[in-house]
Amino acid sequence: AKARYAAAARRAPATPVQPRGFSEPELHALKTIFAMFDQDGGERLSRADLLAYADAIGEFALPQDVDAVFTCLAGDATTIGLEEWVLFAAKLKTAWDYNSTP
Repeated sequence: AKARYAAAARRAPATPVQPRGFSEPELHALKTIFAMFDQDGGERLSRADLLAYADAIGEFALPQDVDAVFTCLAGDATTIGLEEWVLFAAKLKTAWDYNSTP
């Protein structure tokens, strides 16, 4: 897992994105995770990318699960870009922060 993360960190997109409340180290981590999913290095994630990654790490994912992720991230789009990925993470972070506040 460490080697896979290190390789992805070297391939992380240099594309600038809106910080959306993330620090530079957090943005770097988001870009690295995105690169781990991005099988062809095209800086767009497809449904096939997500299914292939799940298979590569030994996880089982149904096409319906991936479709649900895409619907949440990008409506009826066929690919997800880095900006959508970061926006989705920002929404998760906001929900997490809201739910963890006493």
